[in-house]
Amino acid sequence: MKSGRRFAVVALLAGAVAAGMYAWLKPPPSKGPTSGTAAVTGASGTVLPAASGAQSNQPPSQKLKSSSGTSTPVARSFVQSRNLAQFVTENSEKAKNGDGERAMLIAAAYQECMSFGVDPAAYVEMRRQMYERQPKEMATDRQRFDDATQRAVARCAELNQQHDRQKQIDQWIAMGAKAGNLSAQIAAIQLSSEPLSATRTRDLLTDVVSSQDPEAISQLGNLMSLGISDDKSQFQRFGGNMDANYAWQLAACAFGMDCSADGPKVQQICQTSGMCAFSSLEDAYSKVLPPIEFQQVTKQRDELVAILRQGDVNSLYQ
Repeated sequence: MKSGRRFAVVALLAGAVAAGMYAWLKPPPSKGPTSGTAAVTGASGTVLPAASGAQSNQPPSQKLKSSSGTSTPVARSFVQSRNLAQFVTENSEKAKNGDGERAMLIAAAYQECMSFGVDPAAYVEMRRQMYERQPKEMATDRQRFDDATQRAVARCAELNQQHDRQKQIDQWIAMGAKAGNLSAQIAAIQLSSEPLSATRTRDLLTDVVSSQDPEAISQLGNLMSLGISDDKSQFQRFGGNMDANYAWQLAACAFGMDCSADGPKVQQICQTSGMCAFSSLEDAYSKVLPPIEFQQVTKQRDELVAILRQGDVNSLYQ
């Protein structure tokens, strides 16, 4: 693949992956460029990853609860739902009563539907044109692309009749964080505009290592790729660029996040970029990244998996 075309494809992949299920579309404060493979643009045209900073004065939660990705019944219900407005209605009461996972999933529902809010038909046409521009080796399954796009529009049809979606996202994330959901707490940091202190960075890493929660691992990868911590020691290997984010995402796969061809991550890559020929998230990286870069990502992934399984947060700083 020509270098210019590869650069564009990597940018699209980075945008789709960094968005994930829980990337919150608020522009980051300007802190200068960070290293990485390419500029990152997500489905709505917003630069991703989505925000920078942290609530540096907020202590780590004392009652963290695993969100466990698609391994829980409610998470599977979210992924399988054909009507996200109905999902929100069915889960709102429990979320308001302290179920942090449900609050986070409701925020994810509103986030997913942000891209379709203005004109669903125009969005579908824009995605069709994007698909047509993809290299043939990246866009071999047109039916999968059409199915993914139509399914996403249908899931959001009723929810998009509601207003103030960004406000809803903020409120449900805050609710999930207050309830002790670790993924929501990381998302709340992404919504903040304050730098992440060295102490808070270590507390956050400790919480995620202890939880082994795949969704929190994925979410932390998005956050660490931004290079927003005052503690620069952890940027040596596992933060500050998109390659580190890719490694965190693959580590999350090893702990149970659904990274299959039909899982949310790969489906989102297909739906937002038109690249639908991947059998897994790792397969997507292997086909898009240069071989040497992909080898470095998988090496980092293996290191992260070992650290997470051993529960050894100190190794992240070596």
